[in-house]
Amino acid sequence: MRLRYATAPRRQWVPLTALACLIFLLLVYWQLPASLLLRYLDLRSLQGSPVASGTLWQGSLRQVAWPGVPVNEVRWTLSPWYALSGHLRGRVSARGPSTAASATFRFTLDGNGELTAAQGRLPLAALQPTARAPWQGGVEWGSSRLQFSHWRPTAHAGWVEVHDLRAPTATATLGSFRADWDHLEDTQGRVRELSGALKLRGSLQRLPLGGYQLHVEVRPQPAATPVQIATLAMFGPADATGLRTATLEFGH
Repeated sequence: MRLRYATAPRRQWVPLTALACLIFLLLVYWQLPASLLLRYLDLRSLQGSPVASGTLWQGSLRQVAWPGVPVNEVRWTLSPWYALSGHLRGRVSARGPSTAASATFRFTLDGNGELTAAQGRLPLAALQPTARAPWQGGVEWGSSRLQFSHWRPTAHAGWVEVHDLRAPTATATLGSFRADWDHLEDTQGRVRELSGALKLRGSLQRLPLGGYQLHVEVRPQPAATPVQIATLAMFGPADATGLRTATLEFGH
């Protein structure tokens, strides 16, 4: 007599095997290490030796520094589900001895997207990495929306403040100033003084080919010192009332 054992049809094992493979791939995908970022990011502009920890979806970089800007740690969260469809959504923050920043981001892989709820602070000298004698001061900013096209900023709604601005060769500060962009479609921000030795009004306009154009009207306050008044020579000669008008372009 020949015995036969009951076995499930082979076709029943196919979906079970496929499901097991899918679960395994999802587990691997979910645990992708944060160190993968070091392979794909352009780190040539960084100083030090960044160390990654955590996963690709919730991780951190330590020992990071841009020229003149030490950053103790950069942390991020990234949605793995949106990444499957080619979108990057999450939140990033950075902190250092004199630097702090955070933002929520939403991008496609080709660099189109936006930052929201962005805020931060850093030394003004950090924005002038190639300057032999940079201007000194502190910068703070807040942005409700900052839009990008191919990783280049194109529109902004928010504000930027420069505190205790000091010329490269001066010892006295000129004051603190603020620029406001009220609406996302605004191509120029309103510039005014917050405090200090200068009375200033002007505009900061984003140029179509990149960079910015600053147009200001400035005069010394009655309490301005001779050293502070001498710093105003960079804005050109004054008229009979002490008013100076200048247009400067930078950031190309």
